Amino acid sequence: MKKILPLFIVIFFCNNIFGQKWSEMMSDSNANFYDIVKEFDNYWKDKPYERGKGYKAFRRWQWFVEPRVYPTGNMRFASR
Repeated sequence: MKKILPLFIVIFFCNNIFGQKWSEMMSDSNANFYDIVKEFDNYWKDKPYERGKGYKAFRRWQWFVEPRVYPTGNMRFASR
């Protein structure tokens, strides 16, 4: 038990530190669309494209949601 607890703490904090903020923001209906796209672009600007990392899925989401948001970036009714 003494060895498992520190391992759990390290995994928990590393997950929060290296989490992708844009993926969490996508599910928040109060988040601004343009802020999410900006976070995504900042995350991927120095990284090469890799399969299975969410790049294509995000771009599909962006393509679908962009015409449905308000000019301010409000996504309140974008998913309906």
